[in-house]
Amino acid sequence: MDSRHLGQKLPQNHARAPGRVFGGHAVREDLLDLLQKHNARLLLLFDYDGTLVPIAPTPDKARPDQELVRLLKALGRRYRVAIVSGRRLEEIQAFLPLSEIWGWAGCHGAEIKVAGKELWRYSLSSEEKALKDKFHLYLAQLLAGRKGFLLEDKGFVLALHYRLADKEEAKIVKEEARRAAETFLPRWQIRPGKKVLEFLPPGINKGAAVARLLAEAQGFLPAYFGDDAGDAPALRLVEEKAGIGVAVGSQAPPASFKLAGPEAVRQLLLRLCQP
Repeated sequence: MDSRHLGQKLPQNHARAPGRVFGGHAVREDLLDLLQKHNARLLLLFDYDGTLVPIAPTPDKARPDQELVRLLKALGRRYRVAIVSGRRLEEIQAFLPLSEIWGWAGCHGAEIKVAGKELWRYSLSSEEKALKDKFHLYLAQLLAGRKGFLLEDKGFVLALHYRLADKEEAKIVKEEARRAAETFLPRWQIRPGKKVLEFLPPGINKGAAVARLLAEAQGFLPAYFGDDAGDAPALRLVEEKAGIGVAVGSQAPPASFKLAGPEAVRQLLLRLCQP
Protein backbone atom coordinates (compact mmCIF):
# COMPACT_ATOMS: atom_id res chain seq x y z
CA MET A 1 0.00 0.00 0.00
CA ASP A 2 1.46 3.34 -1.03
CA SER A 3 0.49 5.68 1.80
CA ARG A 4 3.37 8.13 1.67
CA HIS A 5 1.02 11.03 0.97
CA LEU A 6 -0.93 10.14 4.13
CA GLY A 7 2.03 9.51 6.38
CA GLN A 8 2.46 13.20 7.18
CA LYS A 9 0.16 15.05 9.56
CA LEU A 10 -2.51 17.00 7.72
CA PRO A 11 -2.62 20.78 8.19
CA GLN A 12 -5.19 22.08 10.63
CA ASN A 13 -7.26 23.73 7.92
CA HIS A 14 -7.27 20.59 5.77
CA ALA A 15 -10.80 19.56 6.72
CA ARG A 16 -12.08 23.01 5.79
CA ALA A 17 -10.66 23.15 2.28
CA PRO A 18 -13.25 24.42 -0.23
CA GLY A 19 -15.01 22.07 -2.61
CA ARG A 20 -16.64 22.62 -5.99
CA VAL A 21 -20.42 22.97 -6.04
CA PHE A 22 -22.01 19.96 -7.73
CA GLY A 23 -25.76 19.36 -7.76
CA GLY A 24 -26.23 22.06 -5.10
CA HIS A 25 -23.76 20.45 -2.68
CA ALA A 26 -20.04 21.06 -2.17
CA VAL A 27 -17.88 18.23 -3.44
CA ARG A 28 -14.53 17.95 -1.73
CA GLU A 29 -12.19 17.98 -4.71
CA ASP A 30 -9.16 17.18 -2.53
CA LEU A 31 -10.93 14.15 -1.07
CA LEU A 32 -12.21 13.06 -4.48
CA ASP A 33 -8.72 13.29 -5.98
CA LEU A 34 -7.26 11.24 -3.12
CA LEU A 35 -9.88 8.52 -3.49
CA GLN A 36 -9.51 8.36 -7.27
CA LYS A 37 -5.75 8.09 -6.99
CA HIS A 38 -6.07 4.62 -5.46
CA ASN A 39 -8.74 3.36 -7.86
CA ALA A 40 -8.95 -0.47 -7.72
CA ARG A 41 -6.96 -0.65 -4.45
CA LEU A 42 -9.56 1.41 -2.57
CA LEU A 43 -11.66 -0.09 0.23
CA LEU A 44 -14.72 2.08 0.91
CA LEU A 45 -16.27 1.52 4.36
CA PHE A 46 -19.62 3.14 5.14
CA ASP A 47 -21.73 3.53 8.23
CA TYR A 48 -25.41 3.43 7.21
CA ASP A 49 -27.71 5.61 9.34
CA GLY A 50 -26.72 9.27 9.20
CA THR A 51 -24.02 8.57 6.59
CA LEU A 52 -25.65 6.91 3.58
CA VAL A 53 -29.22 7.81 4.57
CA PRO A 54 -30.59 10.56 6.84
CA ILE A 55 -31.51 9.70 10.42
CA ALA A 56 -35.22 8.76 10.52
CA PRO A 57 -37.76 9.03 13.37
CA THR A 58 -37.66 5.24 13.80
CA PRO A 59 -35.09 2.72 12.47
CA ASP A 60 -37.53 1.02 10.07
CA LYS A 61 -38.12 4.32 8.25
CA ALA A 62 -34.48 4.79 7.22
CA ARG A 63 -34.72 2.81 4.00
CA PRO A 64 -32.51 3.50 0.98
CA ASP A 65 -33.95 4.94 -2.21
CA GLN A 66 -33.28 3.24 -5.52
CA GLU A 67 -30.68 5.80 -6.56
CA LEU A 68 -28.57 4.91 -3.52
CA VAL A 69 -28.96 1.18 -4.22
CA ARG A 70 -27.86 1.67 -7.84
CA LEU A 71 -24.97 3.86 -6.70
CA LEU A 72 -23.67 1.26 -4.24
CA LYS A 73 -24.05 -1.41 -6.91
CA ALA A 74 -21.92 0.64 -9.31
CA LEU A 75 -19.34 1.39 -6.60
CA GLY A 76 -19.12 -2.30 -5.71
CA ARG A 77 -18.26 -3.15 -9.29
CA ARG A 78 -15.36 -0.71 -9.30
CA TYR A 79 -14.06 -0.79 -5.71
CA ARG A 80 -14.24 -2.96 -2.61
CA VAL A 81 -17.21 -1.74 -0.58
CA ALA A 82 -18.16 -2.64 2.99
CA ILE A 83 -21.06 -1.57 5.21
CA VAL A 84 -20.30 -1.17 8.94
CA SER A 85 -23.54 -0.67 10.84
CA GLY A 86 -25.06 -0.84 14.28
CA ARG A 87 -28.01 -2.66 12.72
CA ARG A 88 -28.39 -6.44 12.67
CA LEU A 89 -26.61 -7.99 9.72
CA GLU A 90 -29.74 -9.53 8.24
CA GLU A 91 -31.56 -6.20 8.49
CA ILE A 92 -28.90 -4.15 6.72
CA GLN A 93 -28.50 -6.82 4.04
CA ALA A 94 -32.27 -6.75 3.48
CA PHE A 95 -32.08 -2.96 3.04
CA LEU A 96 -29.15 -3.32 0.61
CA PRO A 97 -29.58 -6.70 -1.18
CA LEU A 98 -26.43 -6.33 -3.27
CA SER A 99 -23.97 -9.07 -4.14
CA GLU A 100 -21.57 -6.33 -5.23
CA ILE A 101 -20.94 -5.34 -1.60
CA TRP A 102 -17.79 -7.16 -0.51
CA GLY A 103 -17.98 -6.87 3.27
CA TRP A 104 -20.57 -6.47 6.02
CA ALA A 105 -20.34 -5.72 9.73
CA GLY A 106 -23.57 -5.75 11.73
CA CYS A 107 -24.27 -4.92 15.39
CA HIS A 108 -21.13 -2.74 15.56
CA GLY A 109 -19.02 -5.71 14.48
CA ALA A 110 -20.63 -8.53 16.47
CA GLU A 111 -21.46 -10.06 13.06
CA ILE A 112 -19.03 -9.93 10.13
CA LYS A 113 -19.36 -11.38 6.63
CA VAL A 114 -16.83 -11.06 3.82
CA ALA A 115 -17.33 -12.37 0.29
CA GLY A 116 -16.04 -15.92 0.02
CA LYS A 117 -15.64 -16.33 3.79
CA GLU A 118 -17.82 -17.84 6.48
CA LEU A 119 -19.90 -15.61 8.73
CA TRP A 120 -18.21 -14.66 12.02
CA ARG A 121 -20.34 -13.92 15.07
CA TYR A 122 -19.52 -12.84 18.60
CA SER A 123 -20.33 -15.66 20.98
CA LEU A 124 -22.45 -14.69 23.97
CA SER A 125 -21.83 -16.95 26.95
CA SER A 126 -24.88 -18.53 28.54
CA GLU A 127 -24.35 -16.28 31.57
CA GLU A 128 -24.12 -13.16 29.40
CA LYS A 129 -27.28 -14.09 27.51
CA ALA A 130 -29.19 -14.71 30.74
CA LEU A 131 -28.10 -11.36 32.18
CA LYS A 132 -28.84 -9.57 28.91
CA ASP A 133 -32.34 -11.09 28.87
CA LYS A 134 -32.93 -9.93 32.47
CA PHE A 135 -31.73 -6.44 31.59
CA HIS A 136 -33.98 -6.42 28.52
CA LEU A 137 -36.96 -7.34 30.71
CA TYR A 138 -36.05 -4.56 33.15
CA LEU A 139 -35.90 -2.01 30.31
CA ALA A 140 -39.21 -3.19 28.89
CA GLN A 141 -40.82 -2.68 32.32
CA LEU A 142 -39.13 0.72 32.64
CA LEU A 143 -40.61 1.84 29.32
CA ALA A 144 -44.10 0.42 29.94
CA GLY A 145 -46.66 3.20 29.54
CA ARG A 146 -44.08 5.74 28.38
CA LYS A 147 -44.53 7.28 24.93
CA GLY A 148 -41.87 7.90 22.30
CA PHE A 149 -39.41 5.16 23.29
CA LEU A 150 -38.37 2.10 21.31
CA LEU A 151 -36.40 -0.85 22.68
CA GLU A 152 -34.49 -3.00 20.16
CA ASP A 153 -32.98 -6.38 20.94
CA LYS A 154 -30.42 -7.05 18.20
CA GLY A 155 -29.31 -10.34 19.66
CA PHE A 156 -25.88 -9.11 20.69
CA VAL A 157 -26.77 -5.48 21.37
CA LEU A 158 -29.65 -3.68 23.11
CA ALA A 159 -30.67 -0.26 21.81
CA LEU A 160 -32.89 2.22 23.64
CA HIS A 161 -34.25 4.82 21.17
CA TYR A 162 -35.81 8.01 22.51
CA ARG A 163 -36.04 10.30 19.45
CA LEU A 164 -39.81 10.72 19.81
CA ALA A 165 -39.87 10.91 23.62
CA ASP A 166 -40.29 13.94 25.85
CA LYS A 167 -36.86 15.46 26.53
CA GLU A 168 -37.12 15.47 30.33
CA GLU A 169 -38.60 12.01 30.49
CA ALA A 170 -35.86 10.72 28.19
CA LYS A 171 -33.24 12.11 30.55
CA ILE A 172 -34.79 10.23 33.50
CA VAL A 173 -35.09 6.98 31.54
CA LYS A 174 -31.49 7.16 30.31
CA GLU A 175 -30.17 7.66 33.84
CA GLU A 176 -32.22 4.70 35.12
CA ALA A 177 -31.08 2.53 32.19
CA ARG A 178 -27.43 3.37 32.79
CA ARG A 179 -27.66 2.50 36.48
CA ALA A 180 -29.41 -0.78 35.70
CA ALA A 181 -26.82 -1.71 33.06
CA GLU A 182 -24.03 -1.27 35.59
CA THR A 183 -25.86 -3.74 37.85
CA PHE A 184 -26.97 -6.36 35.31
CA LEU A 185 -24.05 -6.13 32.84
CA PRO A 186 -21.15 -4.34 34.57
CA ARG A 187 -18.59 -5.40 31.91
CA TRP A 188 -20.69 -4.21 28.97
CA GLN A 189 -20.22 -0.90 27.20
CA ILE A 190 -22.78 1.91 27.26
CA ARG A 191 -22.58 3.87 24.04
CA PRO A 192 -24.63 7.03 23.35
CA GLY A 193 -25.64 7.81 19.77
CA LYS A 194 -28.06 10.14 18.05
CA LYS A 195 -31.13 9.88 20.31
CA VAL A 196 -30.20 6.30 21.18
CA LEU A 197 -28.39 4.57 24.03
CA GLU A 198 -26.79 1.23 23.14
CA PHE A 199 -25.49 -1.56 25.35
CA LEU A 200 -22.75 -3.73 23.83
CA PRO A 201 -20.53 -6.65 24.91
CA PRO A 202 -16.90 -5.82 25.78
CA GLY A 203 -14.59 -5.51 22.79
CA ILE A 204 -17.37 -4.97 20.26
CA ASN A 205 -16.95 -1.70 18.39
CA LYS A 206 -16.63 -0.48 14.83
CA GLY A 207 -12.86 -0.10 15.14
CA ALA A 208 -12.50 -3.81 15.87
CA ALA A 209 -14.93 -4.55 13.04
CA VAL A 210 -12.87 -2.54 10.56
CA ALA A 211 -9.69 -4.27 11.77
CA ARG A 212 -11.27 -7.64 10.92
CA LEU A 213 -12.28 -6.39 7.48
CA LEU A 214 -8.82 -4.93 6.81
CA ALA A 215 -7.24 -8.28 7.66
CA GLU A 216 -9.12 -9.64 4.61
CA ALA A 217 -8.12 -6.72 2.38
CA GLN A 218 -4.33 -6.60 2.49
CA GLY A 219 -2.87 -3.96 0.19
CA PHE A 220 -6.06 -1.87 0.02
CA LEU A 221 -6.32 1.75 1.17
CA PRO A 222 -9.26 2.08 3.62
CA ALA A 223 -11.57 5.09 3.56
CA TYR A 224 -14.17 5.19 6.34
CA PHE A 225 -17.30 7.40 6.35
CA GLY A 226 -19.16 7.83 9.66
CA ASP A 227 -21.40 10.29 11.45
CA ASP A 228 -21.52 9.71 15.22
CA ALA A 229 -19.69 8.57 18.35
CA GLY A 230 -20.05 4.90 17.42
CA ASP A 231 -17.89 5.57 14.36
CA ALA A 232 -15.04 7.15 16.33
CA PRO A 233 -13.08 3.89 16.88
CA ALA A 234 -13.25 3.10 13.15
CA LEU A 235 -12.21 6.60 12.10
CA ARG A 236 -9.26 6.50 14.50
CA LEU A 237 -8.14 3.07 13.35
CA VAL A 238 -8.32 3.92 9.66
CA GLU A 239 -6.29 7.08 10.11
CA GLU A 240 -3.74 5.25 12.27
CA LYS A 241 -3.39 2.84 9.32
CA ALA A 242 -2.65 5.83 7.04
CA GLY A 243 -6.13 5.58 5.54
CA ILE A 244 -8.78 8.23 4.95
CA GLY A 245 -11.26 9.24 7.65
CA VAL A 246 -14.39 11.15 6.59
CA ALA A 247 -16.62 12.72 9.25
CA VAL A 248 -20.21 13.14 8.07
CA GLY A 249 -22.47 15.80 9.58
CA SER A 250 -22.19 18.28 12.43
CA GLN A 251 -22.07 15.69 15.25
CA ALA A 252 -19.41 13.44 13.74
CA PRO A 253 -16.15 12.66 15.58
CA PRO A 254 -12.99 14.40 14.35
CA ALA A 255 -11.45 13.17 11.08
CA SER A 256 -9.13 14.49 8.40
CA PHE A 257 -12.03 15.21 6.05
CA LYS A 258 -15.57 16.43 6.68
CA LEU A 259 -18.77 16.26 4.62
CA ALA A 260 -22.00 18.04 5.50
CA GLY A 261 -24.30 15.00 5.50
CA PRO A 262 -25.64 12.02 3.55
CA GLU A 263 -26.44 14.09 0.45
CA ALA A 264 -22.86 15.38 0.31
CA VAL A 265 -21.65 11.77 0.62
CA ARG A 266 -23.92 10.79 -2.26
CA GLN A 267 -22.67 13.57 -4.52
CA LEU A 268 -19.07 12.59 -3.82
CA LEU A 269 -19.81 8.93 -4.62
CA LEU A 270 -21.63 9.88 -7.82
CA ARG A 271 -18.48 11.67 -8.93
CA LEU A 272 -16.36 8.72 -7.85
CA CYS A 273 -18.41 6.46 -10.14
CA GLN A 274 -17.88 8.61 -13.20
CA PRO A 275 -15.41 7.30 -15.82
